[in-house]
Amino acid sequence: MTLLRAWEAPVYDAENLLICGCRAVRSAMAASVRAGQPIAAVLSLQSPGAIEGSGGAPRIGTVPQLVLECEDTADADHPHAPRLHHVEAALAFGREHGGKLLVHCHLGIARSTGMALAIVADRLGRGREDEALAQVLKARPCATPNPLIVTLADGLLGHRGALTTAVEGHPDIFRRRGGLTFP
Repeated sequence: MTLLRAWEAPVYDAENLLICGCRAVRSAMAASVRAGQPIAAVLSLQSPGAIEGSGGAPRIGTVPQLVLECEDTADADHPHAPRLHHVEAALAFGREHGGKLLVHCHLGIARSTGMALAIVADRLGRGREDEALAQVLKARPCATPNPLIVTLADGLLGHRGALTTAVEGHPDIFRRRGGLTFP
């Protein structure tokens, strides 16, 4: 039996959203089916070149899955940093696949919560950034959204800094980031 760390165990009480680490994907999907709320699609974020079982996304054949490759970094100059095309692809995937969405990265803390925040903010619209963040934190209390993903999504969605401000201003996220502000 594989024991999951606290940040790898999914939380099931957020509407139409599950966020977890890659080791918890299959169990989260099975639990959703048992609860009568099956996952409609899976958005996977992994490091470039990662393979399943070694830090890579588990491949799901039963529902649509989008696998995006980028590192968890806030340094826009990093060669494998999240880029605008990653956020655009995640938003398009979220729009295409309504219903319960599972978003995961290696640990389910930064890349996945950043992309989940982008998708929820897109679904809710401008002016509801705090609500979008609350939904992500409900799905993943340890969420520390990747600041570069949040900044890219903020600009792409036309939130004019409000999404970034909501994340930067959250005391728990600020503390988890060690007091660092966004780039």
